[in-house]
Amino acid sequence: MTQTESAVQRWARELGWLRVAVALTFVVSGAIKLLYANQGAARFVKLGIPAPALMAPFVSATEITCGVALLVGLHARWVALPLMIDMLVAIATKVPLIVGPGREPIAAAPQTGWLAFLYAARLDMTMFLACLQIAWLAPSRTPSPSEKAPTSDA
Repeated sequence: MTQTESAVQRWARELGWLRVAVALTFVVSGAIKLLYANQGAARFVKLGIPAPALMAPFVSATEITCGVALLVGLHARWVALPLMIDMLVAIATKVPLIVGPGREPIAAAPQTGWLAFLYAARLDMTMFLACLQIAWLAPSRTPSPSEKAPTSDA
């Protein structure tokens, strides 16, 4: 085994763990939106998202479907894109905190300003950046376990 093969295999394994973490987070988030109205349509009303009765199940289905696809490594680059959009919308719902109280109350200080925004959006920003990494670096097709790792020999 060459050093290039070893590095490629290590990189694929590490990206695989990131994919699993992102996938499980989105599957759970999507399921919670379906199972609990206060996290689905009712929360979307509070956040000011248009057509909440339609958007909540749509976002939930997107998170679950794309999360499962990421989990099994199916078109990871393409699947990460709708999840990035999902996170950009989630971040946008927290922007009002910069100038005043947001639509969702924050229990702990600070309750307004940049620190409040950064605190409220921390998971959303992390998930967006993780999806960006997957979209940028994931192989376009996940090799099966029986396939050999790519070599540097051309």
